[in-house]
Amino acid sequence: MDSPDSSPVTDWGALERAVIDSLGLYRAEYTDVSFSRVFTEPLYWNLLTDRRPTFLVGGRGTGKTMALRMLSFDGQQALHGDDLTQWPALGIYWRIGVNAVSAFRGSRLEVDDWVRLFSHYVNLQLVDRILRLVEWRAERLGQETSIAPAGLRRAALALSIEPDVDVLTFGLRVREKLAAFEGEINGIVRSVPEIPLSMLGSPLRYLLEALQDDLAFGGRFLTICLDEFENLEDYQQRVFNTLLKHVGDAPYTFKIGVKPTGLRDRHTLNAHESIGEVADYSSLEIVEFNKSQNFSDFAARVCDERLQLFPAHLRPAKSIRDLFPDLAEEQEAVLLGVDRRLAGVREALVLQGAEPNELREFDAMSRLSAYLVHYWAQSKFSSELAVLREAIRKPGAWKTRLGNYSYTMLFTLQGRVGPTLRKHYAGWSTYVALADGNIRYLLDLVSSALVDHVSQEQDLSEPVAPAIQTRAAQKVGEKLVFDLEGQDDLGKQVMRVVLGLGRVFGVMASDPYGHAPEVSQFRIDKTFVDDPAFLERLVAACEMHSGFVSFPGDKRASKSGETRDRDYQLHPIFSPYFLYTHRRKRRMTVTANEVAALSDRVSTNQTIEQLLRRNRRVLEQFAASELPGFGELESE
Repeated sequence: MDSPDSSPVTDWGALERAVIDSLGLYRAEYTDVSFSRVFTEPLYWNLLTDRRPTFLVGGRGTGKTMALRMLSFDGQQALHGDDLTQWPALGIYWRIGVNAVSAFRGSRLEVDDWVRLFSHYVNLQLVDRILRLVEWRAERLGQETSIAPAGLRRAALALSIEPDVDVLTFGLRVREKLAAFEGEINGIVRSVPEIPLSMLGSPLRYLLEALQDDLAFGGRFLTICLDEFENLEDYQQRVFNTLLKHVGDAPYTFKIGVKPTGLRDRHTLNAHESIGEVADYSSLEIVEFNKSQNFSDFAARVCDERLQLFPAHLRPAKSIRDLFPDLAEEQEAVLLGVDRRLAGVREALVLQGAEPNELREFDAMSRLSAYLVHYWAQSKFSSELAVLREAIRKPGAWKTRLGNYSYTMLFTLQGRVGPTLRKHYAGWSTYVALADGNIRYLLDLVSSALVDHVSQEQDLSEPVAPAIQTRAAQKVGEKLVFDLEGQDDLGKQVMRVVLGLGRVFGVMASDPYGHAPEVSQFRIDKTFVDDPAFLERLVAACEMHSGFVSFPGDKRASKSGETRDRDYQLHPIFSPYFLYTHRRKRRMTVTANEVAALSDRVSTNQTIEQLLRRNRRVLEQFAASELPGFGELESE
């Protein structure tokens, strides 16, 4: 990295602003075209410039919007300059807002009528965006676009606009049509108004054919970037599926951003036709792709590039990995007070009659191995001396046991409750694991930790302390839990399910004695379901908004194609807030009705207690007010 000015930092406010401006700009929706300065090509970037329609599948923060915006014309110009013929993609961008599409629904009209109206709206929107590309090219780049008059005339006729207009006038008329149409939609009562409607895709095709005379457009396809596809009504998804189905015959393709479970309907407007993966489109699961392609290195590159955006005199010499060094379990044990606990264990061994050679064996153990003597005695209702003798007698088995339980024991060193940190979530590898392939979450963790670090007047010549990293991770997790409430009409229920399961996993982690270590997954038993439709919607919403992470319940299923139950995990980003392992480890079973009950304010706490009892824990031994999410679960 570049060497910064060696003078000491005196303007801490400037350093904090540099952190926020460079590392905190992680939502493309919040920025103008300058977002290109913080853009790093995602690992799948080369897969987005071909002709094949692609669904980019990922939860909030996985980078869908940034990638799609960079495929559009202003993003391509920022990346590749003013010569359109050299751009890998020639794209337009449309973020599908809830307000716009919700106007095209309701019992006042039949679905077939809504289809006709929405299809016309899609035509107007796409034609408008293409014309804006032409206008932008003239105004920003000073380049006129050649348009075949006959093709422009056909496009105008298809939209019932006077045919003998130039391209600028055509653009104005399309915008006027769009504004008038939006006004009429809101006023529809029981029948389709007497307005001319266009056939789906026709104006778009005519306009693109007219543009083939231009060198930048000739022989190329337009990339239509649709964002937030999940906001569409099911019939509206069928409208776009119809266009997508016939991409091979048209001068355009689609790159579509959608949240998990957001592609609900794969049919087209032809009741006997549907779109299928492989045949009609490819699906790119962003998180899984990122993790398969070394997300850690990519995320480090993103952060290091953003650190270079700091003003020269504030720019750190350290890389992001240097600022967030990994924390070994033995190091963490020391920070959590293992030496104090070991002094008590040694005293117990002496009182139990340990021989001098046995005490020497104990003293020669690593800290966590020695603490395992106490932990295992507690788990098996045995004495420390009996466990120590077993460890000495069976060193191989003891080493295996230590590997299984060393991480679990860290949750017990500080006791169950209290004001001190009971577990650390620190180090680059841990932050990468918490983000789980989500670049926005990773940047949120890093920027929050660095802001807290700087606020204590610590410059970036020293690593961020584990305690600061941990508290930052807890704040991010807490914020994201409560952000779930506003995601959609099931947001409140999704938040309650995450709060309920998070509390269960947190209590289990703090009382691991005699239990399987590191329980962090669950399977939903659907043998008995009172309301299958609601459960399906609830679980889909939990996945869509990154409350749950799902994966095949059988490791063979992803390769063999066998149908197996799905296993789930709360997104790892929540684990610091609830204080349990972020790692994908052992599994418990939750019934379908328990999941539904967790979403209901009246039955949440009762269901939490039921789940804990089934897993041989009791909530009563914990101070409820000490548990994460207590206020929200109790407030209504």
